[in-house]
Amino acid sequence: MSAESVAESIPTGYKQTEVGVIPEDWKLVTIGDFAIKVGSGITPRGGNSNYKEYGRPFVRSQNVGWGTLLLNDLVYIDDDTHKSFSSTELQQGDVLLNITGASIGRSAIAEAHLA
Repeated sequence: MSAESVAESIPTGYKQTEVGVIPEDWKLVTIGDFAIKVGSGITPRGGNSNYKEYGRPFVRSQNVGWGTLLLNDLVYIDDDTHKSFSSTELQQGDVLLNITGASIGRSAIAEAHLA
């Protein structure tokens, strides 16, 4: 298919970019243009044995749904474990994105009570 025929197949009001066809009034930016930090979460060594009935909320990938947090099985960690994970502490408004496993692509926004 020639470049001209590809251009002809783009609907009015859209444009071709390196990531595909997008609305004309959108512009491409990188996450680095808006993010203060991009990082990965941490899972405590020992897994389930670290989880408590109360304490600091600990959001796991299974708690990140399609645009919403799924908090029906939220677990908690003690303050010492939390302090050892200070580089991954949530802030209100943080974007959580699952990048591996069966839940890849799911995302949600951190809520105030989790920060």
